[in-house]
This record gives sequence, structure tokens and C-alpha cells, in this order.
Amino acid sequence: MTIAEFLPAVCVVFALWLAIAALRRLVFHPLAHFPGPKLAALSKWYEFYYDVVLKGQFTFQIQDLHKKYGTATECYIVSAESAYNKLILGPIIRINPEELHISDSHFWDELYARNSKADKYSWMTARFSPSSAPKTHADTVEYQVHRIRRAALNPLFSKRVIYESEALLSSKLSLVCEQLTQHSNSSRPINLVDVWTAFTGDIITGLSWGVCYDSLASEGCRDNFHASVISAGRFSIFSLHFPSVHYILQRIPLEWLAKLWPNRAPLLHYRKIVREQLPQLLRDDAQPTEKPPHPILFKEILRSNLPPADKTIPRIAAETSNLVGAGVETVARAMCVASFHIIINPLIYRRLKQELRELIPDTSAGRNLRVLERGAYLAACIREGVRLAGGIPGRLPRLHDKELVYGPWIIPARTPVSMSIRDVDLDEEIFPEPRRFMPERWLGNPKAPDGIPLERYFMGFGKGDRGCLGINLALAELTLGLGTAFREFEFELFETDERDVELAHDFFLGSSPLDSKEGTAVESESDSVLKMDIRVLRPSDIPHVQTANITNLPENYFCKYYLYHALSWPQLSYVAVDVSRPPKSPYDPPKIVGYVLAKMEEDPADGIQHGHITSLSVMRTHRRLGLAEKLMRQSQRAMAETFGAHYVSLHVRVSNTAALRLYRDTLGFGVDKVEAKYYADGEDAYSMRMDLSDIRQAMIDEIISDGEDEGEPVGSMGNKEDEAADSKGEKKRKVKVGRALGVGELVERNESAQAA
Repeated sequence: MTIAEFLPAVCVVFALWLAIAALRRLVFHPLAHFPGPKLAALSKWYEFYYDVVLKGQFTFQIQDLHKKYGTATECYIVSAESAYNKLILGPIIRINPEELHISDSHFWDELYARNSKADKYSWMTARFSPSSAPKTHADTVEYQVHRIRRAALNPLFSKRVIYESEALLSSKLSLVCEQLTQHSNSSRPINLVDVWTAFTGDIITGLSWGVCYDSLASEGCRDNFHASVISAGRFSIFSLHFPSVHYILQRIPLEWLAKLWPNRAPLLHYRKIVREQLPQLLRDDAQPTEKPPHPILFKEILRSNLPPADKTIPRIAAETSNLVGAGVETVARAMCVASFHIIINPLIYRRLKQELRELIPDTSAGRNLRVLERGAYLAACIREGVRLAGGIPGRLPRLHDKELVYGPWIIPARTPVSMSIRDVDLDEEIFPEPRRFMPERWLGNPKAPDGIPLERYFMGFGKGDRGCLGINLALAELTLGLGTAFREFEFELFETDERDVELAHDFFLGSSPLDSKEGTAVESESDSVLKMDIRVLRPSDIPHVQTANITNLPENYFCKYYLYHALSWPQLSYVAVDVSRPPKSPYDPPKIVGYVLAKMEEDPADGIQHGHITSLSVMRTHRRLGLAEKLMRQSQRAMAETFGAHYVSLHVRVSNTAALRLYRDTLGFGVDKVEAKYYADGEDAYSMRMDLSDIRQAMIDEIISDGEDEGEPVGSMGNKEDEAADSKGEKKRKVKVGRALGVGELVERNESAQAA
């Protein structure tokens, strides 16, 4: 039989096999009745597309699937403090042929209960190493073996040992401060991603095998593990679907891999050092020496009760590499996210600075972890940073030996069932405005709606038997690092916005957008004083106002439209300028952080002279400082005083609750009518107006009470002797002008003796 004759038969058999497999998975599989996309139920290629082709998007797709395919389920939530019904949209879905995913924060403690007999999903753990390679405690599938291996490492990361290791943390923190000082003195920006990754990397390598990688000694801390760990994470989502690729990589020398894979070079170099030096370190450890200043990982493993098979050099090397991969990037990312949000929010920044000054009045007294741990606001900032960072945002599947019951669903035993830390972190019921950085939500022993302390839902480091091994070390690094940095330095963002720290990819570890800058400029000053100047809009301000408009609002205008306002009604539009820091050169543009664009209605439909607010915006960095109110009141006064406006109008989206509160509750606007589909995207608008009669009357009363401003005598005026001598000269008076502009400048007005 020729190939041409044989090929059709092969195709028929293959098609028949596909049909049978599809029928089994869609109809006869134990999970066939669970909701979810049929493509995901058919094949794991569905996940491959979102993770590999779309670069780490399957985690976010799962969130969308819960909304699209999940059925609404009313759950009865019972706790020690309360019991209530909760409607959960799409709580359980099928995300691949074998696995279910649950999105319900209240089910977490049942799925990941402490001392539960639940294994990991072997398909997920195979992404990091071939099946024949030694397994770390994190990759161990069987729960019994995991407990034994985890118990051997727990002493290294206990609270007591972390306090004993404070000298190591402080020494690395001193190097961080040296780097920040050098860049501050030279006015050069420094990337906090590099700084914090170097900080956490040097600490974990020092604890792992007693020798630090010394990233903090490199220029700008650039020789660190950040790019390597992210690159390894990106590769892991590919090897998840093709685990055999590990067998190929094992046979390639590390030097070749470093050249073929430049981003992985630091991590590969570290693995090479461990492999070369670990045998000698083990031999040295057999000799009696003085006790090291802090516990070291490989020594703890050797002294543990682990079986000999778990004390081999390959397994110790694997455990060391695992700690670097898990303990560097997650903590560094949380520190970066917290740093960004603290810097960009002036109120948070100042409150944290004030607390740190009270905790550490004298910075020369040294750094003390126990002192910084007393800072409630610092701890709250850390929790918000960890929550928003999404260190390990993906799902964490478990296989239970018994059936699980979730609402009306019966989940068969040994079915991989997963939940995601990210779903809890962004649960609007537990964390109102979940994407907003709000340290205040953690103050004062707060409780969740179910009456349980909010701390229970702090999931940044996981929960249960498989929770983060190094949580005590991570919190110590966050506390010492952020507390010291914000106590001893002033920070200013450099070409950085929120996009540079937002979670955009799940490469097992959370990652910002791949094209993000993640840059931060550092300046060292003793105090942070915010000074604002509200003044009339100048034509030269228009490019900066346009930038603020594009950054903050969906309704944007051409440059000539701003110019039209500035030239036609120059008295009505204002800008808020941050003058806290002097310009570095005469050519530096003003730092415009807010504006109001206003005009007078030229042909009012009601025949009444009135003004109109075209646009109002304040940058996120300067919100909640009252700038929007000040800008609006300044413009309203100018409308009444200069043009005799009877009222002012504006439009606002019906969904913009924050703006509605400002206009209605603070400024006193009322809704006149609703204009359907006012905006380009089809959303309705409230047409609001505010009566200016009170401002007009106050202006009239002020004029009557003050009388005419004759000015203040200057020079010889008021002095009879000098006045007689200068009677033939000029008289000078200082007169206040520009009251409508909200300023009090004094100019000189000359009056000749003849005019007098």
C-alpha cells in the first residue's frame, strides 16, 4: 500500500478519534454539566492561546468567563459574627477539560484549609522542571511529602530568625541608601524596580547559601534578577503545555543558554555559581567553624530530619534557585507598587512621612525593625501595596481525596479545583473601590461584611499549608525597606504613570506591561511641602493643559479650542501650578496639575447672561486637595464680577459620581435636566446650573462697604514737610488692581502736581 492510499485512512481514524474525544469531554465527562466555554472543555489549546499567544492573559480571561458563563448562585454565608445571603455571579466554571475554577472569597478557607489532605496538580508543577528532576518543597505534588519538606525549612523563616538576621537586612539597606544618595546628589533618576529587586535578591541569596549576589554594588543596581525572573516566568507558561522542552534545555551548557537567552543570564549565572560552589560549601560545613550570624538554607536542610534522598546537591541547588525565583520578584514588585502609590498621592505621602518622623525622630540612631513595625499607617501601606501588586495572580489548583460541595454543585473527588488570589484582592464586597490604593481601609481593626476581621482576606502571601514560606522575611523587607526609604529620602516620579505598575500579565509571577518604563527619580530633601499657585490661564499654558485633559478625560479638544477660550474670555479660565520645587532652569515649563476651562454663552437660549464650564480636571497626583473647588470658585467669581453672569452651567456624565458630589454637595449645583446621549459614546449627561446671585450680591456689598479705593500714600504724601518740598513734583500712590483675577498686586500710579 502506497502512502497516498494509506493517508486517507489515517485521516479518517484521526477524525474519528477527535470526534470520540470531543463527545466524551462534552457529554460523558464528570464535569460536562459545569458551565464554561466548550472550547475550553474540549482542549487545553484554549488556555495555550490566551497564555502563550496573548502573553499571560488566561488569568484575566478566567475573570471574564465567570461573568459570561457562570450562573448566578445565592449562597448563605455563615460566620461567627453574622449570617447573610450573597448573590454570586458565575462562582464556578470549567476552564479546561479537567479543571474547575471558583470565584468566591468565602470558599477560600474550605478549599485551602490548613491540614487539608490536598495534592497539587501535577500538570501545573511540571512547568518548572522535568519530572525526573529533584522537586522543591513548592513543586511537591503529594501533601504528605510536602509537609515533611516544608517542616525542614520553616525554622529558617520564623519570626525569631528574621529578627536574628536583621543585621543582614540592615547592611543591604545601607547599600540601598548609598545608591539613592548617589543618584540624588547627581540629580539622576534611578529605577526603583532595580533597587528593590537588588535589595530582595541580595538578602535571599545571603540567606540561601551565605554568599550574596551583590546586585546592590552594581551601577544603579542594574545587575539584578528582575529580567531573568520575568523571562523564566514567560517561559514557564510555554513549558506548561510542552514540558518535554526541559529535557532539551538540561542538555545545553549554561554558558550557551546565557548567550542564547540574554535576559536569563543573571539567573543562569547564579545557578552556575551554586552548582560549582555548593559541593565545597558542603565540605566546609562538615568542619567545625564558628556559628554564622544568621541561619543558612543549605545548612538547615543538612541538619534536618529529611531522608538522605532530599539532601543531595541537585535538590539543595533546586531549592535554592526556587527561593530566589519566588522570594525576589514578588516582594520587589509589592515594594514598587506601594512606592508609586505613596509618591503619587500627596495626602498619603505626608501622612506616612509624619508617622515615620514620630517613630524615628533621629535617623542617625540606626534602623530598627521592631520600631518600624509599630507604624500602623506604614503597615497599612504595605498591605495595600501587596494587595494591588498581584505577586502570584494565577490560579492555585488542588486535588482533594473526597468530594467537595459548593452550593448546589457536587465536585468529584480528585478533580483539580482552583481559586485565584487576585479574585479575592479585587472583591468589591470586601474591598470597596478595589483598584484604589487606600491604606485607611486597614486601620482600626476593620471587619469585612461577614463580620470577620479584614485581615483574614489579606491573601497576598497565600493561606494554609501551602502559603508563602517566607512571609515573615517578606514583611520584614517591606517594613525596613519602605520605612527607611521614605523616612530618609524624598521621592519624585520621573516619566512614570500608573500603567507602569499595573498588573498586565500573568507569567506565574505578576508583571507590568512589557513596554512599561517603571522609572522613578529620587531627590533628597528633609521635608515635603506642597505649594500651589492658582492663576489665570496663559496661552503658553495650553500645551500642558491639553496634556492634563488627554491624561484624565475622555472628552478632548484641539489646541485652537483652548486658545479660543483663552483669547475670548481671558478672565475665566484658571490653572493650578505646583510650585513646591523651584525650576531647575529658566526654561522649565510650569508644573500644571489642574485647570478649569470656562466661557460666557454668547447667544443664551434663555436670554440670560450666564457662564459655562467647558472642562475641569485635576491630575491624580494632586486630587483630594481641594484644587477643583478652588478653580471653580475662582472662575465663578470672575464670571459674576467681570461679565455680570447670573448663573453658571455645566454638563457631567450621569455615571461620574465623584464629579456629581463635587458639583452638587460642595459647590451647590443643581440638576436642571438630563440630556440623552450627550457624549460621543452615547452616555447621558446631567445639565447642571448654579445661581451666582449670592456672589453678585457679596460683590456689591463689598464695594459699598469698602468705598472707592484711593490707595495708600507713599513717598512724601502724608508727610507735610516733605509734601511741601515736593509739591511741584509727582505724587505716587500704590493702588490695588486685578481684584477680579484673585490677586492683590500693587502698582504705582503717578499723579502730577497740576492734576492734584
